[in-house]
Amino acid sequence: YDGALQSYWPCDDAAGPVSGGRLGLGVMEPSSSGVSYGSTAIIGTGTAITLTKAGMLASAKPGPTIGGARLARYTLGFWLQTSMAAPAAFWTIFGWHDSSVSTGRNIFSWTPSTGFRVIDGNASSDLWNPTFSTIADGAAHHWAVTYGGINDANYRLYFDGAAVGSVVSSTITEPLDTRSLLFGDGTFGVDGDISHLAYWEESLSAAAVAEIYNSGSGRFLQP
Repeated sequence: YDGALQSYWPCDDAAGPVSGGRLGLGVMEPSSSGVSYGSTAIIGTGTAITLTKAGMLASAKPGPTIGGARLARYTLGFWLQTSMAAPAAFWTIFGWHDSSVSTGRNIFSWTPSTGFRVIDGNASSDLWNPTFSTIADGAAHHWAVTYGGINDANYRLYFDGAAVGSVVSSTITEPLDTRSLLFGDGTFGVDGDISHLAYWEESLSAAAVAEIYNSGSGRFLQP
């Protein structure tokens, strides 16, 4: 699966745009506030980037296209260590956005009451609520979200290397090729440290996700 890896951001930067070894989606541009550097590494070597509810990281380039302006199959993986305080409303973890956050698509978030959610744009109804334990525990967890593309229109969520749920994306507008990958949302963003972000132009298998997680010690690319 290493050949399908298009972007990898270790989050070891000391300031400014978040760079990496492979940058198919470009650097990650930080917001003017709510982003700090040099946190203790979540795994392995290096450091992590801390996001508060106001913090955002946005890819400089949008995703690839397939069948017109639709995003091809993909996998997004990252390590996240949240604060101990659960949000009053929700945490927006990531989504695909253009210049306005309100026009985002496939916004992945977590709420204490309903668990993991996928929201299309500003829709208030939850499209997916797999049940699993809280993520607001102060521990580092590995996340992976896969999308199977036009021949397998399923989103699958993996949490610490194990599958926790899936949803057919027929009711979800796919990310357009003009949309950038965005972590946080500037208002209700996730509160915690993030590290080892990776984007594959492939829907990775459960075995590949488990290998990357590697019982909590995995890395996407060896330094």
